[in-house]
Amino acid sequence: MVGPSLAKSLTGTSESKIIAITLTDAGIVSALRTGDSVDIVSTADERGVAAPLAHGARVVNIVDDEVVLVALPTGAAEVVAATSLASPLTLLLAG
Repeated sequence: MVGPSLAKSLTGTSESKIIAITLTDAGIVSALRTGDSVDIVSTADERGVAAPLAHGARVVNIVDDEVVLVALPTGAAEVVAATSLASPLTLLLAG
């Protein structure tokens, strides 16, 4: 079910990845649905200023109260994955 063809169909680009992200704001998970478009934000800097990492990620699956699978173009997926190793992430529901 989860693979390159699913990532491609959700993002519209053949160079796409599905990644798992652990959220700091577990409360948003109850508002998410598969297929939702979300923006991914990090609070990476020392001032606590939110840093946008990716726009228009597509929710593939909700694993549990903190982990969500999202599809992104490869470059954005790599940025999000690398940032998640050192910084908390949250999602913004896109209109």
